[in-house]
Amino acid sequence: MTMPIRRQRVSPLAIILGALGSLMSAWGAEAACGLQSELPSAYAELVRVGVHDSPVEIDESRQYFDPTAGFHGQILLGDDLLYHLPMYMTHPAAHPHNFQVILEVEMPADVAQAVRTDQDANPKALYTAKPPPFAQHQLLSYPGHPHLAGYDSVEIVRHHFERPTPRPIQITETPMAIRKVVHFRQLAPGREAPGELAYILFGAGEERYMAHLLSAPPDFDQLLEVHVDGTLESATGPIFVTLGPRSNEVEDRLTVGEVIRCSGAEHMLRFEVEAEVYCEAGELEFVAGEGLFEPRACPGQ
Repeated sequence: MTMPIRRQRVSPLAIILGALGSLMSAWGAEAACGLQSELPSAYAELVRVGVHDSPVEIDESRQYFDPTAGFHGQILLGDDLLYHLPMYMTHPAAHPHNFQVILEVEMPADVAQAVRTDQDANPKALYTAKPPPFAQHQLLSYPGHPHLAGYDSVEIVRHHFERPTPRPIQITETPMAIRKVVHFRQLAPGREAPGELAYILFGAGEERYMAHLLSAPPDFDQLLEVHVDGTLESATGPIFVTLGPRSNEVEDRLTVGEVIRCSGAEHMLRFEVEAEVYCEAGELEFVAGEGLFEPRACPGQ
């Protein structure tokens, strides 16, 4: 004899609460992940007192030298984005790398196609760029320095041009026009770093990237390739992503395979981290000259 199955009665309130719980579980990261079009307030006031943000007088003849001038190595993302390789520096007369900078650029169509072909054949390789020396402040307009329109000749290198392994290989040399300064910010090594993890979302179409928002040492530099579900057509610039409960530590950074959902700034987006393009901890651990400078990959790489 088959015994009837006793079904437990579920109240309407329990059904509603269960559905709400499922919804919150599915979007559980949303409360911990915010979007905003302006720099997060915890970063907006980070300024090192005594570091000049304009040319300084270096002798009595009133000759000026731009403290941001130097060789500025870059990471090439796709064929139209450059990310400056930063370093914390505070000397008033020379701090060329004390900036987080993202540029949208354009190279001749045939060169861009050749770069793409090489990237397709080496999908896991890092690509770097070596423009001629220039002053970071040329990317802005202020008296005495015209806006920098582009670079006459940029070396594009497969792998990191400063590292012996893998051996760097020059792919091509090309002029580049600067189409847009996506992000430009002087770093602030003299202040305490914000506690919450934050990123800059940038790129276009199917090519979207996130860069760890830098603040003060000890810090880490990280570039992620991400897939984004949601619409960004209304965004006129980069979007800042904040992950409040996650600490601003390299061990707590976003990693490949993670999925987060965020809302804010009139957007609701889902991110999936597809690749960690670059992650460096040693170069941002100290202010240059105040500690042992030694490049070091992020933990877990």
